[in-house]
Amino acid sequence: MTQGVAWLPAAAAEVYDLALSIKYMGDPAFNTGNADMAFAKWDDTLMFIKNTLKHNEMMGTRLEVEFLCQIHALECMVHIEQELFFFSDMSIRLIGRKYEHIPKAAA
Repeated sequence: MTQGVAWLPAAAAEVYDLALSIKYMGDPAFNTGNADMAFAKWDDTLMFIKNTLKHNEMMGTRLEVEFLCQIHALECMVHIEQELFFFSDMSIRLIGRKYEHIPKAAA
């Protein structure tokens, strides 16, 4: 139990589930080529995690390591997906040709 507060582990699991569901809304958008929607949902996920952890610190509570590890792992996963986006062909429209190995589109 987290500092004797019985509802806190359940709340941490709920935070993780909500953040994961927000992230999952961005994944199909990425798969269908809708980069704007994917980035919006991934940014929403990161902001949700950041704000939730900030409010948790303001309350003076500390989550157990198991819960924090899962939440931070999800945060890392979203950051990795955002970085992988820049290596995909969808990023050419947003940031231009960044790497020489990306072929020019036939005009």
